[in-house]
Amino acid sequence: MKMDIFVVFSKIFVLFLLIIIGFIAGKLKIMDEEMNGKFSRLILTISLPAYVINAVLQAEHTTTAQQILQVFLISFLFYAFNALIAWFVPFLLGAPKAERGMYRFMALFSNSGFMGFPITQSVLGNTALLYASVYNVPSALLVFSLGLYLVVGNNDKVKINYRIFFNPGIVAAVLSMVIYLMDISFPAVVEETLELTGQMMIPGAMMVLGASLATLPLKGIFGDWRVYVFCLIRLIAIPYITWLVFGLFVDDPLMLGMIVLISAMPVANNATLFAARYHDREALDLSSKGVFISTVLSVFTIPLMVYLLLL
Repeated sequence: MKMDIFVVFSKIFVLFLLIIIGFIAGKLKIMDEEMNGKFSRLILTISLPAYVINAVLQAEHTTTAQQILQVFLISFLFYAFNALIAWFVPFLLGAPKAERGMYRFMALFSNSGFMGFPITQSVLGNTALLYASVYNVPSALLVFSLGLYLVVGNNDKVKINYRIFFNPGIVAAVLSMVIYLMDISFPAVVEETLELTGQMMIPGAMMVLGASLATLPLKGIFGDWRVYVFCLIRLIAIPYITWLVFGLFVDDPLMLGMIVLISAMPVANNATLFAARYHDREALDLSSKGVFISTVLSVFTIPLMVYLLLL
């Protein structure tokens, strides 16, 4: 799996330019919190499913049902393995007890959707995006159960809505597997509609991410040394360990590359959403630092991971 590192960097840099545009739009109040919320729902419920399904329709049919099942099983194995790493991260940092749950959440869950999908497709292609959509199903299930518990703990106000497990991302992943394995095709007008709708995904997701970062409280965000050490663990150590361990038994280089890329993404935005939703001030401050700093640093670490692990 060879690719010019400058091509990889240019593809990723374009995505980060879109984040910067969104950040500026957020600071200028062109994209406010209400708009971000509505636009995020538009992307997650309409554009992202169209994006994934269109990519599957365009993918070469070289993947078997056995490989897709393998991706699904490996994803559970990855989260079980990564949960062990995440458990020890707060102790490595000497983090206060009140911050341990958030550090574990940030170590376990990466921004696999908004950033992972477009970067995976840009670097590895449509088949890898199919892998990533299947791989993201356990993440979606765990983030609203285990992830929510890690952020807010035994909070009586927390009510897990099990309908969230049937969110559009999971439905799109299942549909994409069915379409791919059964070699289903659609009329040209439908495929073109899916393509145009899906094209909103990348610029929309990146700009919403940038605008969301613009709303984070930046006062004092750069002074916590633990967050910087954590980001090195999140962005470099975890994907590198993932490559070493999973490289022992994952023979498909495209599959291994997808796993490493997803694990190399910055902290998932859900960290701040959960903390804000349940009014946990300490968790919100820490998650804001983790999301912002890891996203900024990932513009450098993601190409590094591609260069070291995938080329």
